[in-house]
Amino acid sequence: MSPKRTIVALLVVAGLLTLARFENIYMIWDFAGAQLTWNADQAVIFVHEGSHGYRHSYLSFPFDAVKQMFYAVSPPDRKRFDIVLFVVSPTKVQRFEIADASFTDIEPVDGDLYTGSESGIQRWTGSRFVAATTEQRQAFLSARHKTSHGPDYDDDHGWSARSSILGGGEHRYIIPLKGGMLTVEVEGHFNSELSIDVLRNGQARQNIWHLNGRPRWVTKAEYQEVFGRH
Repeated sequence: MSPKRTIVALLVVAGLLTLARFENIYMIWDFAGAQLTWNADQAVIFVHEGSHGYRHSYLSFPFDAVKQMFYAVSPPDRKRFDIVLFVVSPTKVQRFEIADASFTDIEPVDGDLYTGSESGIQRWTGSRFVAATTEQRQAFLSARHKTSHGPDYDDDHGWSARSSILGGGEHRYIIPLKGGMLTVEVEGHFNSELSIDVLRNGQARQNIWHLNGRPRWVTKAEYQEVFGRH
């Protein structure tokens, strides 16, 4: 090969390596956990959604893939957490979304539902979470201190709960409400499709929530749409 062709070839290789170093590919992994709480009037399904974003250069991706084969998983470049809350009665399903939020599981106290967050204890009003008052915080903390039940319990002051209902596989929860029987069916596994269906007397099955838990490649625009403001 002539010196001129050699120089051209080296320049092409250098350009490709530079492009591979700085051009990125993007992947998002969505996951979720959920809690089911109910009393005689309604059921509340509290879903914690999360998204991890991974950004690799074309040059580094093969090395990252080999690392993952040996369980040396790289930390995500971006994270996002959201809350989806369903209030289910014998006659209707209400859906509420709280963007960019990470709460602890909900806990009933004196007929109200509470949760913890980075900004403090929150109380559910029936349509949104608001900061608990000083008296409400004290009642919540006192109730938590006195409680002897675990994350799963039955008829504690009229309330029952099941935690981690998205733990994998198929699960069915049959709940007697005043206006009729309610069945909550959960299906799915880690890194797969997850779904929550409800069945009520005299009504067709209703899928109220679904998530694709498989890691997926996305475009830069899709990646920025999910994590752009984070």
